[in-house]
Amino acid sequence: MSDGEYFDWGYNGNGQLGDGHPGRSSDVPVRVNLPSPVSQAAQGGSIWHNGQTLVLLLDGSLWSWGDNWAGQLGDGTTLTRPFPVRISPPRQA
Repeated sequence: MSDGEYFDWGYNGNGQLGDGHPGRSSDVPVRVNLPSPVSQAAQGGSIWHNGQTLVLLLDGSLWSWGDNWAGQLGDGTTLTRPFPVRISPPRQA
């Protein structure tokens, strides 16, 4: 949204919506609670149940949520994240 709010909808079997309620899909947009407005967002996933979202907030922090079976959220785990978790990018060499 123009004010930095972020909404998601659709399949939520593995936390793809980021609303903290995996298994409860939505055909209408649901607000994702984040600590700062969103400046950029990227969504991924190659098949219907493998979705994840990464966002850059205006404060410069990175957050991700959703399916993480191969570690694609960047949080160092393979745990499903049904709500946003802060991630740290690798340091540049």
